[in-house]
Amino acid sequence: MDMNPIYDTIDLNADVGEGIGNEPELLPLVSSCNIACGAHAGNRKTILDTMLLAKKHQVRIGAHPSYPDKENFGRKSIQMSSKDFRNIIGEQLGYFEKLAQKAEVSWKHIKAHGALYNDLSNDLALAKMYLEEVQKYGKLLVVPSGSIIEKLAIQSGLGYLREGFADRAYHTNLKLVSRSKPGAVLHNKKLILKRLLLMIHDKQVHTVEGNLVSIEVDTVCVHGDNKAALEILVYLREELAKERILIQ
Repeated sequence: MDMNPIYDTIDLNADVGEGIGNEPELLPLVSSCNIACGAHAGNRKTILDTMLLAKKHQVRIGAHPSYPDKENFGRKSIQMSSKDFRNIIGEQLGYFEKLAQKAEVSWKHIKAHGALYNDLSNDLALAKMYLEEVQKYGKLLVVPSGSIIEKLAIQSGLGYLREGFADRAYHTNLKLVSRSKPGAVLHNKKLILKRLLLMIHDKQVHTVEGNLVSIEVDTVCVHGDNKAALEILVYLREELAKERILIQ
């Protein structure tokens, strides 16, 4: 009889419903998913299909709103009036809520996508507007660890999850390296495991500047559009089990 208990847990999430079509393979391997709401990718069918697939595999469901920018996959910042910004966030979440009711699924969290996610880390005014819109839904807020939006969530009393990225490179200030830079997205499964274990056990991450900085994470993302996503997730599940870490 194995007397060594699992001593740690981690929520492993993936961004899905973005037109890659790998959800049937990825969702059985994660504990949470963030479904594109149609602004940067996705449509009614992809949202509903992904919700139902997540329900089948008992994966927690989250909304993944973004700037309205399918041309650039939501990865470029867009200057918007306060009214337009609030409307685009509200429209995405309202639509997501209606589809969740239609699919008869519950959803647990909200995680911004791409450039919006990055901008919320640095822009106080934008983060305040975003928070005012998302808190209407009473969901957990997925936020970059150490960010402005995390601090606002703490101040407002809104439930939140601090996120780390297993397959993205970091700067010393905990900002993600731009995808336009070489090495911004990681594909080496062994390196990714090493980084993830460092986050879980030591609450630290290596940066491209060669530093080791502190990071607090409640959930860790492997991007669904990473070309090695399936290989990475299969490997992580196998190796984390050996390390007595439960994905849940």
